[in-house]
Amino acid sequence: MSTEHLEFRYFGLYAALKRYRATAVIGWGIAAAGMAGFVASWGIAGTRGLLDVVLAGAAVLAGLTVVQVSVMGLQSYVSVRFPPIPQDLPEAERVPLEALEPVMAAVRDGGWQDAFHAIGEVRAIGERCGLAPPDRR
Repeated sequence: MSTEHLEFRYFGLYAALKRYRATAVIGWGIAAAGMAGFVASWGIAGTRGLLDVVLAGAAVLAGLTVVQVSVMGLQSYVSVRFPPIPQDLPEAERVPLEALEPVMAAVRDGGWQDAFHAIGEVRAIGERCGLAPPDRR
């Protein structure tokens, strides 16, 4: 079974979710490191202390920007108006595609927990329907 619908809704969604998760974790790590730097430099007086605070603030801003970019990337993926599932597809191909539609809607309408949870849901749908593992690429 290899249709463009399967590529977009199954393999593509899984890849977008994994990319989102990795980028969000990296972004929050950068922001946390910036906050740690901010806290560590709090008691330092003088020009060096000001530079440390500015750099820590810039790291926090950079981390939050990475997180925002990952959210926007995932949101744009699940918001693409892909053509509807053709009714003439065999049931073995149509069932997994229809099962993935609510997952995409939950990611589009939900928060980060929904996106993290959707990774497991996509894998489970693939296993139930006998599809190749979504991370085959």
